Amino acid sequence: MYQIIPIIIKDKVLSKEEAAFNDLLLKIGTANDSFENTKSMLESKRKLADSQLRPIVDNQIAISLKLFYIYWEAYNDKKGNKRDVYFAHFLIKEYGEIKKLGENLSEKEHSYLNSIYDELLLEHYGEKSDNKEDEESDQEEFEECLSDLKRQYLKIGLDVDISNLSFYMCEEELKAQLNDRLNQAKQKAHFDGTGPKKSKKELKKEAAQKEIEAAKKKSVSTIFKCLAKLVHPDLELDETERIKKEEFMKKVNQAYNEKDLFTLLALEQELMADSSERLNELSDAQLKIYIKVFKEQLDEIKTKEAKLFYQPEYNFLRNYVDNAFSLKIWKPENQVQISINDLKKVERTLQQLNKPKRERDAFIKAIVSSFRFELQRRYY
Repeated sequence: MYQIIPIIIKDKVLSKEEAAFNDLLLKIGTANDSFENTKSMLESKRKLADSQLRPIVDNQIAISLKLFYIYWEAYNDKKGNKRDVYFAHFLIKEYGEIKKLGENLSEKEHSYLNSIYDELLLEHYGEKSDNKEDEESDQEEFEECLSDLKRQYLKIGLDVDISNLSFYMCEEELKAQLNDRLNQAKQKAHFDGTGPKKSKKELKKEAAQKEIEAAKKKSVSTIFKCLAKLVHPDLELDETERIKKEEFMKKVNQAYNEKDLFTLLALEQELMADSSERLNELSDAQLKIYIKVFKEQLDEIKTKEAKLFYQPEYNFLRNYVDNAFSLKIWKPENQVQISINDLKKVERTLQQLNKPKRERDAFIKAIVSSFRFELQRRYY
């Protein structure tokens, strides 16, 4: 990860801006390290979970599915008689556990399980709650809230785009999307002259932000041009050096495209041994701009780290941990042992249920009775 040498001025006390600049450099360096460490930790535990834990869980779910169908058959044997409501509760519990971890179930299996779940709800609660219908209902309610929000903004002249937003987006991503779209609506309203009248404070803040963006763009562009001239690979005759410069320019181009001032300054220091002296020559006005830019960049890094855990590739991990912080102390090898024990338990149960019908029914009755006792104990 890139670092910038802090401003060091011999025989002189640092100004407020210089001290703040140095402090931000340290914080960004720490935030970048934290982001990379979190990403590395997530990947490491995901690979361990996929290679060691997932096969055990998939095997457990496959056997649990067989058990569920046997339970369902036994439940239906009582058709025509009053069926045990606790048996139904037990089946609903088993359904939930299978659906939670059964990512690799086929569409046909998901559909059949859902139909059983619907039948149980309809029989005992007089209602049907298909998963797909629940999801559609959640999204419809969410879209109604978005529509209300849009109407409120329209009243003050802001037409905020609410398309392609989903109830299932993580909170951080949804906030970021809405904030971006609100800013776009404000900019459009400003140019069209349809937006709400801005206060002096808002105008001052907007002017300051424009100044920051202009200075940032100028700084990024200036450093980029300087580095491009110094290390352009097409001007290098030595093949080894040319390859080195190509790799360096890839980093420069990426930082330029992302308007990453911090990385460009770090690359400049990497190339120019005396670049820390150039930083010493920055005026307080320039430092103030850099400070504001780096504060924004620090927030972006922290937000990116917070979003990492909620990426789709970590869905399986989220079955066992609630957040990235608890994931740090979560040990997949411990969960592997727990899952092995769970697998052995369902294997033993399946062996018991493969016996003649009378013995099988007696065993199922004992399982449901045990579940009923546990359920009643929780109620009281």
